[in-house]
Amino acid sequence: MQSTFEQIVQRIQHAHDALEHTRGWRFLTVPRRTWESRPDIALLTLNPGGDEPDPSQGEASCEYGCAYRMESWGTSPGQSALQVQVLALLEYLRARLRPDTTAVEFMDERVLGAYYLPFRSPNFVQLVNPGKSLEFARSLWTEMFTPWVPRLLVTIDRFGFAGIRDILTETLSLPICDSRTFLTGWGWCRAEVTRCASSGRNTTTILRLPHLPAYKLFSRERCLPHLNEILDLAVAG
Repeated sequence: MQSTFEQIVQRIQHAHDALEHTRGWRFLTVPRRTWESRPDIALLTLNPGGDEPDPSQGEASCEYGCAYRMESWGTSPGQSALQVQVLALLEYLRARLRPDTTAVEFMDERVLGAYYLPFRSPNFVQLVNPGKSLEFARSLWTEMFTPWVPRLLVTIDRFGFAGIRDILTETLSLPICDSRTFLTGWGWCRAEVTRCASSGRNTTTILRLPHLPAYKLFSRERCLPHLNEILDLAVAG
C-alpha cells in the first residue's frame, strides 16, 4: 500500500531528527496536489541549501506554486542563478512535451519538483551524516517510485542521478536499454541520458545535466545546440 503524504512527511521529520540534522528540511518544490496527480515528469535536485529554513517558504510542499518561480532566494522571485536556469529548462520541456499548457500550469502542476535528499545543508561537504542520509533518500524514493515512475526524471547532480538510476535498475529491476553522454558546449562538462525499460512498463528516461548554478548552460548561446540535442533525446522516450 502506498504511503500517504502525511506518512512520508512524518518519515522525513523522523529521519531528520534521528540522523542529527539541525538545519531543517524541505521536500516538494511544488504544491502537494502535483505529487498526488502523479505527473509524467519529475525534477529532483539534490538537497535544499542554506544554514536555516526561511519561515515564509513551504517545508513539506509549496502550496503557492513552483518555488523556482515564486520564491526569493537572495534576489527577486525567480531571479537567483539556479532559478533562472531551472525556469529555462522547464520552458524547454514545456515547449516539447506540453505546448498546449501555460508556463505557470506546467511548472506548478505538470512537473513533480522535489529534493532527492530533503535535509538542508550549505553544500554537500557540510551535510550531516552523508552516508546514512543518502541511504534514507534511496529508501524514500524507492517507496515513492514503487507504485509509480515518471516517464522523465531530470537531475542536476551526480548523487541524485546515481541514486535514481540504482533504484530503477537494482531495486525495481528496470534494465537499461540505452545510455549516452554528451558534451554540453561548456568545455568538457558533460550531460547523461539513460533510458530504462521493462515488459509491461513505460520507458523511463533519466537526464543528468551539470549543476546549473555553476554551469549556466541556458544562458550561453554556444550551449544551446548541445542542449537541443540532449533534450530532444531525453523527451523522445
